[in-house]
Amino acid sequence: MEEDKEQRIHGVQTKVNKRKETQTSFIEELNDYKGHFSEFLSSQIQEAEKRVVHYKCKVDGCSKVFERAQNIAMHMRMHFNIKKYKCNYCQRRFIQKGNRDKHLKQHITPKLEERKVIPCSLCNGMFTEKHNLQFHMRQKHGIQNPFKQ
Repeated sequence: MEEDKEQRIHGVQTKVNKRKETQTSFIEELNDYKGHFSEFLSSQIQEAEKRVVHYKCKVDGCSKVFERAQNIAMHMRMHFNIKKYKCNYCQRRFIQKGNRDKHLKQHITPKLEERKVIPCSLCNGMFTEKHNLQFHMRQKHGIQNPFKQ
């Protein structure tokens, strides 16, 4: 009876030891794989950086460089004053869609005080845009990055 118990314990112990060996070799294998993968990834990033197309502005005196064609296209509209976005209320034109969209708010909610919906948590100031509140926080309260956590 005692021998059976010892064999069972010994058998279980052997299985546990084999499992630990298997786990250890798996972890070593995984670490080795991570090393190779890291080297591979590093080489892929270097290759991708070589393939990145840079679009350089060719206007005299401008040295801006862009990675995306759409960004240089918008930049060129600025150089040549091409205003392709039009306000349907007053026919005013804009280079950037976002600026036209901000302008539209004036027509939808004409009273400035009604558009000021972003409050300053330190004073009674109210703002229409988040970036205006950020500027206010830097200038009036000395807080450089008010929205960073």
